[in-house]
Amino acid sequence: MKRVDIINQSISKKVFSGAFITEGFFERLRGLILQKSPLPFGALVIDKCDSIHTFLMRFELDAVFLNRDGVVLQIVKGIKPFRIVLPISNAYYVIEAESSGFTEENFRIGDKIEFV
Repeated sequence: MKRVDIINQSISKKVFSGAFITEGFFERLRGLILQKSPLPFGALVIDKCDSIHTFLMRFELDAVFLNRDGVVLQIVKGIKPFRIVLPISNAYYVIEAESSGFTEENFRIGDKIEFV
């Protein structure tokens, strides 16, 4: 996995420093499965992804779905373990982070997000 900063260009704010972005099929497949504690690295960005599940997870997630251009399409908050979020039309990236209210202050539908 590669480290990235997640920047919300619409509000000129760095949302996460040193988040991980998946690089390949097996990293996408594994995601956060069996992660024992909430993300010490802040967030995980999964590429080529339009739906997620929380099977074998031990904490709640918030998920922000983006299109290929990095525009926020949908935000799903408080996803409990052993749940499925069905496919989101035109989604290409998903930002997953511990459910802690980060979404309300950092993301809105239509915001432009950049990974650097």
